[in-house]
Amino acid sequence: MTPTTQQQSFIDFCLSSTGHGALIARAGCGKTSTIMLAVKAIAKKLPKAEITVCAYNKAIAVEVGQKMKEAGLIDWKLYQSSTLHSMGYGLIKFKFKPEIDDAKVRKIIRSLAETETKRLDEQFGVGTSDRPQNILFQYKAQIEQLVGIAKQAAVGYFDDLQIGNVAVWADLADHYDASSAVRSQRCRLAK
Repeated sequence: MTPTTQQQSFIDFCLSSTGHGALIARAGCGKTSTIMLAVKAIAKKLPKAEITVCAYNKAIAVEVGQKMKEAGLIDWKLYQSSTLHSMGYGLIKFKFKPEIDDAKVRKIIRSLAETETKRLDEQFGVGTSDRPQNILFQYKAQIEQLVGIAKQAAVGYFDDLQIGNVAVWADLADHYDASSAVRSQRCRLAK
């Protein structure tokens, strides 16, 4: 395959630069093909070079990893494809050996929902008609989904994305279509 002018510019950058680079293009424009051309060129020029392709998501990382294998780039010590999260997690595990609880958010939401149920039971009684619904219990799956989205968006790390700002959560729910249930509940809470 003969690279286009733009692809060749990226390959040349990869072969000559000591800095960082990012390949930005629309869907279907050949980013994966361009990256593979660059990986092959680097592997040919520098056979002992360690090459890691950082992908946006796991599906792309798996696809690039498969294409590396198909191209004969099978030494895992030299050629890797990963997401940034996976690479960072691997480095943290290597250095600090932490215990990661994949169900942490779910457990926190469940605990908060149980505490709220007890509070509602004490305040209104069990099974009374005037007892409000436990929103945390009713929407725990949607809340968990929204917390995951907020983590990816770095809510709480930037001044314009404060955790306590309801508008930030509303924007995330709307932008990522987290759930119509979350949005409708948010509207009731805002009234």
